[in-house]
Amino acid sequence: MQPNPKLRIVSILLYAATLAALQFYVVKTGLLPNENSVWLLSGVAGLLFGSRLLNPYFTPPADAATNAFTALAALIAAGLVVTENTTDAYILIATVGVCVGVLALSITVLLFRPPVGADASLWVTAADKAARQLGSPNVIFTLVILVAVWLFHRTRPLEVFAILAAWSVILALRPLEAVFDFIAWTRAQFDPAFKESVVGMIAAYQSPNIAVIRQGSGSPIAFGTTLLVPGEQGKWLLGVALNYVGRDEGNLLRTLTADLPDTVSWVAAAPYS
Repeated sequence: MQPNPKLRIVSILLYAATLAALQFYVVKTGLLPNENSVWLLSGVAGLLFGSRLLNPYFTPPADAATNAFTALAALIAAGLVVTENTTDAYILIATVGVCVGVLALSITVLLFRPPVGADASLWVTAADKAARQLGSPNVIFTLVILVAVWLFHRTRPLEVFAILAAWSVILALRPLEAVFDFIAWTRAQFDPAFKESVVGMIAAYQSPNIAVIRQGSGSPIAFGTTLLVPGEQGKWLLGVALNYVGRDEGNLLRTLTADLPDTVSWVAAAPYS
């Protein structure tokens, strides 16, 4: 179960405050942009553009391009202080090359992606998959943080440990989300009204027999999950979850629908009446 949007924002603010405190009290070079704050800028960007807010379940090419551009911006300060023709310079150039490559792949996919319903060529499909994987915020911002730690903090073991430990805990353990999930689960055991039985609101109806659901909160809906979907004429439909197709105010879940017999429709819809 994922926290609802408000709890995700609370988590982001608390995580960002933790990283800022680490920069202020452990690194001790202030919060203004400089080579010693590259890891902080990347960490906060990873929280904002990562699985906490903008693209929590998947990374479309447009978001991959945004992530790559933001990572490049964080590396500008590093480029100003690294000595040319050194191992550090080559590592930095390689990292910049990865970011530029992800940005180029993402823009290429956006330019040459076929219309919805049309088959994409093999090279466009390959570019799309590469952009989504490498442009994932957990991948690209973690890479920038590792490079920044190597370039500017490797001579100070306490900073290396503090930065990598904090980022690992936030990325892998997700402690605040775990606490919120446990509180929500505990509350649901004593009050069934708080159980997440509603996936979201209908965003659109498409042909043939497709409904797009705007998911408000909760964990990703797996392919093949059966759902009860309200039809255009007020009749309840049987839905089968297909895939996520984008997001606006929430993640958009495409669902295949079929008619239910009137008696079954009435019984199934009774709890929501």
